[in-house]
Amino acid sequence: MEYKFVLSKWFALGNDLRTHIVLNPFAGRWKGAKLYHKIASYARFLKHIEKFQLTTAPGEAIQIARETNAELVVAAGGDGTVNEVVNGILQSGTEKLLGVIPVGSGNDFARMLNLKPFKIKLAIESIRKRKITASDVGLIQFSDEKGNFYERFFINGVGIGFDAMVANESRKIKHLRGIPLYLLSIFRTLSKYKTPEMEVYIDGRLIKDKIFLVAIGNGISAGGGFLLTPHAKINDGVFDVCLVNDLSILRILQVLPTVLKGKHINYPEVRMFKAKEIEIRSNSNLTMHADGEILGTELRWIKITIIPSAVEVISNK
Repeated sequence: MEYKFVLSKWFALGNDLRTHIVLNPFAGRWKGAKLYHKIASYARFLKHIEKFQLTTAPGEAIQIARETNAELVVAAGGDGTVNEVVNGILQSGTEKLLGVIPVGSGNDFARMLNLKPFKIKLAIESIRKRKITASDVGLIQFSDEKGNFYERFFINGVGIGFDAMVANESRKIKHLRGIPLYLLSIFRTLSKYKTPEMEVYIDGRLIKDKIFLVAIGNGISAGGGFLLTPHAKINDGVFDVCLVNDLSILRILQVLPTVLKGKHINYPEVRMFKAKEIEIRSNSNLTMHADGEILGTELRWIKITIIPSAVEVISNK
């Protein structure tokens, strides 16, 4: 399948952009629902709000963003909500501008836009001022052990292996957000994780080994602030790839704290790459997340390709 994208001249519409706000009330452990009235109050400063809609189930924001006639679609939620809105925009076949109100557990992509979590007034003001930047997007193609084929876009990052298992574990924890949530998920995952052998092709270069994790970043962080790909940029036309070889539990505990500052890249078990295409094969079941959302736990083949400047997004920079 071929995808082509053309940047729009949003400023030609002045203040007449039709706006559709999509709020995930489940985001941030129901933080989205608690902030509904505050978001609605500040949203009055935006002109031409066509709809303010709450989602009721996973995947619904994809359909909303795909079918809306609005030129500006605002994702109010976490990275998962942003992911769904991006998928809907790209599936729609029409040019739509992305806005973000970060009220999720991680809000990692919002950090790339200089938006602070739960600062509703700041996010609305950035949408009103409309400083626009282009963001690259990744296309994931993957299949499971039964040969079923899938496609999905992502805008912040993908994790395969341990990172994805941690994301999967975090869904079971209901009382925490951000880094505390991710830390507890890590320690729960450590007790049961077995490092798989993978064939990883990075722009055609083969690495075959027992791989602890593969993190593919368009943004710098995952899990609410873990800087797995600390030098990534959302509009440089390449992914940053963090590949970590098999580690003992003791070594994991040594490396883990350094990820918070992006210093893990200095360890010999960690290899960093710039790439436009990554392909992964394994005879073991692999778990993968995209923007924190679990896409599968029994995957055998994964291909990730960058699409430069695929979406225009409102930034606070």
